[in-house]
Amino acid sequence: MSTYYIFKTSATKTEIKNAKETPVHLTPAQSLRLFGTDCLANKDITLLEITPKDDILFSDIINGHYYSDCNPEISKLLSTSKNLFGFSSEHLNQILKEIVKIDKNGNLSLLGENGWPDLKTLFRTLKKLGTHYVVLRKYETLPDSFQDGDHDIDLLCGNLAEMLLITGATKRSVGISGYQLVIDSEKTDFDIRFVGDNYYDSSWANNILSSRQFNVNGISVMTKENQLFSILYHCLTQKKSISNYYSKEISRLINLIFNKNLPTSTNALLDLLASFMKSHAYTCPKPRDASVIQNKANIKIIKRKLGKQNELLRNIYIKTPSKIRNKLPGTQKFYKS
Repeated sequence: MSTYYIFKTSATKTEIKNAKETPVHLTPAQSLRLFGTDCLANKDITLLEITPKDDILFSDIINGHYYSDCNPEISKLLSTSKNLFGFSSEHLNQILKEIVKIDKNGNLSLLGENGWPDLKTLFRTLKKLGTHYVVLRKYETLPDSFQDGDHDIDLLCGNLAEMLLITGATKRSVGISGYQLVIDSEKTDFDIRFVGDNYYDSSWANNILSSRQFNVNGISVMTKENQLFSILYHCLTQKKSISNYYSKEISRLINLIFNKNLPTSTNALLDLLASFMKSHAYTCPKPRDASVIQNKANIKIIKRKLGKQNELLRNIYIKTPSKIRNKLPGTQKFYKS
């Protein structure tokens, strides 16, 4: 199969052998999705169709390795665009092959740019491309319907730029994680959390993603343990109170994991959550998203139960040179991100 690459024109025939060039024009939305900027809209863009045997990577092209007389400013812009993604050029090529389509007249289209036919297609694409994500909660009836009257979806992903590139999600005004997609001709809100946004401790977020699993509906979800404690964390630190839905879900998961009923008073749940977090050296960071509610009273209690030891040891470990760090037994658990 052929691989498509998008870049500003002027690679020479001698530099790229056996390449088929097709001039294309990007819309502002396409330019923003592919390159993180709308500055390339209506510019002189060329699409190269290159067979795998040529072994030319997208990152090589946008790094400027194949330019001869390109505008220096455009070349500089494209050479920095790779930093928006933060994953391998091979994976970037895999994504582009899936989302970029070109017709015989050179018209370029991107998968999902006019909306997704349904959630099933969206989640199937994310699975096919190996995207590191989980649906945080209320996923049981997805992709066919929403649960508990909600009409939004909460995600955690390992790489926000990757998620936006694949899905074409557009920003909405609510917080740093508020996005929107058109699903079956209707606007659907997504809250897309990512590792490093402090919605969860980064080590915990990484563990959630590395241990993710697919349910029978093809949705990437957490382990039951992470599901329980992430819901506890969400309800106790990011809500003013626990709703009836979450109260039932917490009891169900406790019974499933511990094979018995446990006290579910607020104090008992705070003890349970703090014990779990302390055993994994997880901290309680302040979210970067200012729109996230903070239950300061409960956060204060959790931090007191965690004590300063976990955070102190992690900070020491982070600042220790790697050559020394690798020789310190039993400290790796304090820095998993």
